[in-house]
Amino acid sequence: MVKAEESPRARAERQATRVVVALFLVLSAVFIVDSTWELAKGAFQLDRAEVVGDSKEALACYTEVKRLEGELDRAVSESTKVKPNEAMAAYERTLNGAFADTAMQTLEASCQKVPRGMAALSGLLRVRRAEEAALAERSASLGPLREDLRRALSP
Repeated sequence: MVKAEESPRARAERQATRVVVALFLVLSAVFIVDSTWELAKGAFQLDRAEVVGDSKEALACYTEVKRLEGELDRAVSESTKVKPNEAMAAYERTLNGAFADTAMQTLEASCQKVPRGMAALSGLLRVRRAEEAALAERSASLGPLREDLRRALSP
């Protein structure tokens, strides 16, 4: 059997189809790679801007947020050394006004001028509230158990 020769028009249509399919595949690949990159950036925070910068406000914001984080850690540590019903008082005593209104207003003013500064400050405040809630829960759940133990050990 002899193959019939293909007309120039049919050959041109086939080539045009190949070009269109190739372009579609290239665009699909670019879309998939771009989408994957965007998801990876979000998942692994690859595009996260640093809080620290060259400005005075950036250094003030970052340094103070880190210092207050240390104060929270110290206050939580001190609160575990006392009875559960005294934990909140020990926590607040250890913080000793570190989160005073005027200091927080100054810190907020510094952090507002810094990329990701308000995210750092709000993260710190969320940690503080979570620590306070955990101390309240500790007092509520361990207080009665400690009291039972004290009664059981008393002569």
